[in-house]
Amino acid sequence: MLLESDHGEAWLHRGEERVPSVLASSSGTSMGAVRRTEHQKQEEMARVREEARKEAEEEMARVVREMRRRTVPKAHEVPEWYKEMPKKGQGMG
Repeated sequence: MLLESDHGEAWLHRGEERVPSVLASSSGTSMGAVRRTEHQKQEEMARVREEARKEAEEEMARVVREMRRRTVPKAHEVPEWYKEMPKKGQGMG
């Protein structure tokens, strides 16, 4: 095979030189304990993010309610030509 002839048998033994990808802790804790603490940290951060999102949502709702409360309904301005029209009941006579 071309691949074997170019590289010899070195490519077959490359796996033996690999460094294990196991997280080794200096305190001797197990992987389960490390994963558990990482999971707890992630859950805490997610909880904090969720609380911040809810607070922002509530603040936005409060601002919208206040804006609506302060809104004054305004009628359209009366055009000049309409202001000068004679009133009903002030007949021609």
